[in-house]
Amino acid sequence: MKTGWVLSLTVALLAGGLLTPPLGALKPEVRQVGLDTPFTLRPGEMARVGPAGFEVTLRTLADDSGCLAPNDCSLMLFKGTLVLSLGDKRNLTQLDADLRPDQPANLDFAGYKLRVTAVHRVKGRLEAVFKLVEAEGKK
Repeated sequence: MKTGWVLSLTVALLAGGLLTPPLGALKPEVRQVGLDTPFTLRPGEMARVGPAGFEVTLRTLADDSGCLAPNDCSLMLFKGTLVLSLGDKRNLTQLDADLRPDQPANLDFAGYKLRVTAVHRVKGRLEAVFKLVEAEGKK
């Protein structure tokens, strides 16, 4: 009787493991946001921006990124990697930048400017705030 229960449990666990895709195979949820609109990403998340479908993926964000102190975001540090893509153009970027509320870090790619405007912790997890705008002269 006990052997049958253990065997059933073992088969159920093995079947569940075989039917569940590996963690790396899961696609990130894609958030749709508008051009000139601030959006927040955590590591592993992606946003598709504007009608052209510009994609921003925050691959990594170092643990020492964030505000100067928990109650002082007058100076922030962004250390991480981003994937930027538009159509067949793709770029993997490593960014190490100091940010201030009025001085974002800017990345130019494919006729657009990605602004990294803030990095902070929310409930113990790091997240970064971005804004995509058309580069000057593109309009």
